[in-house]
Amino acid sequence: MASRVPCSDKGTSSSRERAEALRLRLAKDGSLRNDEEYVRKWLVLASSVDDAGWVFETLDSLEVGEGLALRWVAQAFVAEKAAKYALADEVFSRGAACDAQPRDLLSKRRREFDRRMKRHWLSVASTVTSSSENIASTTAGRTKKTSLRRPLRILQDQRHQQTENDDDDDDANNASFLAAEKSI
Repeated sequence: MASRVPCSDKGTSSSRERAEALRLRLAKDGSLRNDEEYVRKWLVLASSVDDAGWVFETLDSLEVGEGLALRWVAQAFVAEKAAKYALADEVFSRGAACDAQPRDLLSKRRREFDRRMKRHWLSVASTVTSSSENIASTTAGRTKKTSLRRPLRILQDQRHQQTENDDDDDDANNASFLAAEKSI
């Protein structure tokens, strides 16, 4: 496995030299523009740097690999790994618009990307939903506590009234008991 070459904003001098050599080779032979082996050399360069964006910008400016699905798939992969999902989607669309070949490779990778994005967005939505549910349950818990105060007061009031009624009943019972005793 090749080690990654650390790079600055635009790449190391080594990767820049390799890119320049590839440019000169293209300048000598324009037929390399959609040559698979030539495009693979660019993709190897892109995989050897930390930020491959400048490599793909160069490919765009030189119009290299526009007819090859491999170039678009690689660029979309790099964008997806960088969590630039909109860019990856755009890259697949551009590849399809350029009628990149083999068409089945591009469409297969596009379907796989779409499937991953569905799972990704469902996962994000699930996380957001569960967070919302947690907030709602916390809020509902507070509401329940607040709403329990009133029934508790009502129950306490009812008990108090019952106690008073019981006291009144006791007084009435006591009075009738005393009246019954007197009559005996």
